[in-house]
Amino acid sequence: MLKRDRRLMLRLFQKSSLLIALVATTLLGGVVPSVLQAQSQPSYSCNRICVERMARKYYRMLYEQKLRKRQQPSPPAYYRLRFSVGGSSGKVTETTTAGLQISRNWIGLGQTVLKLKAKTQTKKYDVNIVFNDLFLVFGRDYSLTLGMGQLSKGTLTVSLTDTSYEAQQASGSATFGMLGIRTSEHTEWLLGLRRNEMVFSQLERASLVTGEIVTLDQKLNFNATQITVSLGYSVLW
Repeated sequence: MLKRDRRLMLRLFQKSSLLIALVATTLLGGVVPSVLQAQSQPSYSCNRICVERMARKYYRMLYEQKLRKRQQPSPPAYYRLRFSVGGSSGKVTETTTAGLQISRNWIGLGQTVLKLKAKTQTKKYDVNIVFNDLFLVFGRDYSLTLGMGQLSKGTLTVSLTDTSYEAQQASGSATFGMLGIRTSEHTEWLLGLRRNEMVFSQLERASLVTGEIVTLDQKLNFNATQITVSLGYSVLW
């Protein structure tokens, strides 16, 4: 009797277990798709959040790089200070020049003074000119300098036997080039060629009889080419 009851209870337990398994399978079959659908929505927002985080990290990295560049000390500049002299001499004209130039790295400014004297059988010309120069420098141990100048002020005196004229207006320009070599840590020597062009107008003189100003509507052109020698001092600062 007891054995029969045990067998009956075992069969009931097996049938109930099978029923529970079927019910659980049915329930899970209806729940799993909804769970997957519910989980699919946060995945999109998560991807967007991740992209935003990556973008913020990227811009933060760029900002930090800019800060590091600003904090880094800039490389020292290369300064040059040059003094040049030159001139030319001929049967009719004689010229002398003297100039001072300063440059930082590859660009520089300077000023050149030109004096010219010329003579003919009846006239003597005395010219004094100041040029403002702008130039570029290429190279360090061996350098090439190319530049141009603009006349800032100038005077011309034309002397005759019994009177003299003075020009009231002056204009002109100059071009020049120099080759240099550094002979020591701070010293360089340069050899150059400079060409100057000048135009003078409105020549005036005072009449010896009446004292009135007499003006000649005439233009005088002068061209002068000189060989220049320069000594330079350079330093990193």
